[in-house]
Amino acid sequence: MIGLLVWWFRPGMSCRHDCSEPRYVADSRDPLRRWVQGVMALYRGNAGDPAYWDRPCAQRQASGWSLETPADLAELLERYRAGEVNVAFDKSRIIWLARLGQGMGWLDEQQSWQWCHYAASELVRRYPSWNAVYQDIDQGRMEWYGGQVPPEQRARAREDFQFATTKVLPQIVFR
Repeated sequence: MIGLLVWWFRPGMSCRHDCSEPRYVADSRDPLRRWVQGVMALYRGNAGDPAYWDRPCAQRQASGWSLETPADLAELLERYRAGEVNVAFDKSRIIWLARLGQGMGWLDEQQSWQWCHYAASELVRRYPSWNAVYQDIDQGRMEWYGGQVPPEQRARAREDFQFATTKVLPQIVFR
């Protein structure tokens, strides 16, 4: 029961949005933006696109990343560009944070999509498939947690992968 409560109240859970939201649907018609939706699904399941959350939801998520200012976001994006864990984990976090930065009002839409384009290009260049990207995201999560991923995080990762592979990725060609 406690594990379910932890999962339900994890940052971003109350911020899930309806994937029929007009901006999300419009993005799904653009190949790059749809591809970015695939990465976000692998990384965070059905949390959607934080650029389209309301500001209080985005602020709650940002606090979970210790982001208090736009400069904090810029520093984190640059750290992940340089490489912290592995390519898939770092570039997935860039995509997530670039979209969150737009939701916070710290990045404009063009800046957010520029970061996403950069990260997506790196992922396509380095990986042969969605499965390979996910394997390194999962490995990165393991490294980030020091080899001991908490059980609730491991369960969430399995749920996120299930959502991504059944609901989002079948409609997206990797290359």
